[in-house]
Amino acid sequence: MARVEGAEDGRRGITALEASLIALGAFFLCAWAVGSMGGRHSVVAWAAGTHLPPLVMLAGAVLIAARHRPILPPAWQGYSTPVFCAAAFMIGLAGGLGTPPTRAEALAPVLQPRVALMWAFLWVGVVAPIIEELFFRGILQVALRRHMPAIAAVGLSTLAFVLAHIGIGHFGLFLALGAFFGMMAALSGSVLPAIAAHIAWNVGTLWVGANPALMEAETDLLPILATPVFIAACALRWKEKKQK
Repeated sequence: MARVEGAEDGRRGITALEASLIALGAFFLCAWAVGSMGGRHSVVAWAAGTHLPPLVMLAGAVLIAARHRPILPPAWQGYSTPVFCAAAFMIGLAGGLGTPPTRAEALAPVLQPRVALMWAFLWVGVVAPIIEELFFRGILQVALRRHMPAIAAVGLSTLAFVLAHIGIGHFGLFLALGAFFGMMAALSGSVLPAIAAHIAWNVGTLWVGANPALMEAETDLLPILATPVFIAACALRWKEKKQK
């Protein structure tokens, strides 16, 4: 007899999609709660507002992954995975270097400039992208895909990604980013290329923020180099899926 997702002892449990929506709601509730605290110029309020909502999202992702195995697709799908990661990293870095810079002191006004820069590269450049991609592309998009076509799952996970960044502004930019990360995850069958692209983009904007002279740098070569790498990754992935 086929097992119904979430069913246990004949009773219907919560599905991965329902759990994902609950986790997303908890994220928004936490963001609203810490945002209403005020006093963002104090270290405690800044730390809570910056770190607690993503940590709530990470906790939700971990719980969902533990309860609904397997929800996260295998990170390694074959030789296509590192090739997708390389292409995604180059495209993400080119985009990050070509967009308005992100200044560390604006993200962490309560910290000393040097400390703020180190924190920004660690948290905004690496940790936050990993958390967000694990949830939005590794959990939510996969859960949506169980109920709808891939393009719809990418679109809805992108919308959730945009709403999670609504306080930052740049709606169009986050819409394009979410769609790009979602398509990389969908095409590769792995969350790793989306993580690579997200890290590269964030590090690129921080790098330009710390080195304004880089705004004049030519970045057109990166997408040109990424194009044949991306095509090769797609070909490898097609071959891997055909062999299964």
